Amino acid sequence: MKDVDTRYGVLKGVSYLDRYQDGALRNCVLTEYQELLTTVGVLVPLFQDNEVRRKTGKPVVFHPNGLLKNLPLQEQKIIPTPLGSLPAEHLTFYEDGSLHRIFPRDGKISGYWTEEDEGKIAYEMEFRFSWGSFKSRIIGIQFYPEGSLKSITLWPGEVVSIKSPLGPIDVRTGLSFYPDGQLKSLELARPTPIQTPIGQIFAYDCQSIGINGDDNSLCFSEEGVLISLVTTTNQIKVQGHSDEYHFAPGFKPNLFNPEALDPIPLKIRFADNKVMFYQDGVQEFDIQEYSFSIESLKLSANCSSCSSCDGCGILV
Repeated sequence: MKDVDTRYGVLKGVSYLDRYQDGALRNCVLTEYQELLTTVGVLVPLFQDNEVRRKTGKPVVFHPNGLLKNLPLQEQKIIPTPLGSLPAEHLTFYEDGSLHRIFPRDGKISGYWTEEDEGKIAYEMEFRFSWGSFKSRIIGIQFYPEGSLKSITLWPGEVVSIKSPLGPIDVRTGLSFYPDGQLKSLELARPTPIQTPIGQIFAYDCQSIGINGDDNSLCFSEEGVLISLVTTTNQIKVQGHSDEYHFAPGFKPNLFNPEALDPIPLKIRFADNKVMFYQDGVQEFDIQEYSFSIESLKLSANCSSCSSCDGCGILV
């Protein structure tokens, strides 16, 4: 065991450490109790097994300037945040020391402690905005450096109904926000008809992995105008005076079953009275100079992701 000098004092009982190229401490694993004075109060890093759901070995991580970056806590602690006092078992910080993310629960999923077990003790929180409110179990919350809410990551399986700039929408995975609190992006819970500048498109990202709610597939401007979406179930024909183009979701072999196909959602973006299709690069069209025809794309049952998802139902 080693003692290591840091900006927070001497850390005792260090069983493992790693350094940046300049010698500054990058991360370390602790085995003894110690208190660290942070911007959100005095905190005790994880240093010993804490019931079956939390194991030692998760490191304390530092920024190159020596300030904390990633801090697993020995026990859940109430932390002051811009949204009020919230429970936390894991915190992350920006390089200036301000709070970046807060995770109310931080259990280690294993054969002895399942996601279902963790879900039973997941933290449920009510959120209130100028455009409405909702309540959900959450994985974590992200803040901007100045303290405003940046994103919310929902617990797996949670679906919330919100009032979006396009009307009522069911959301999974998470939502992100602009610094002024306006909705920036969200992940749709199921294929949803969205009115766009080129017509109605069923938006849904069947490939969303749901790790966090930072970057989502349905995006808005600060003024509430639709910026982009992805679709798995629509194909679009673009016609000009003498040319014609076709855009549709792609497919790729499933990693575990080559006979099955995974759909590749088609991303569509709108800006300055133009539409952009992200397929084999980016192709841009002036909405006033072209006509657009949107049709349903029927997916075969060997489409692995969609045939196993719970929202599509558009199968041959």
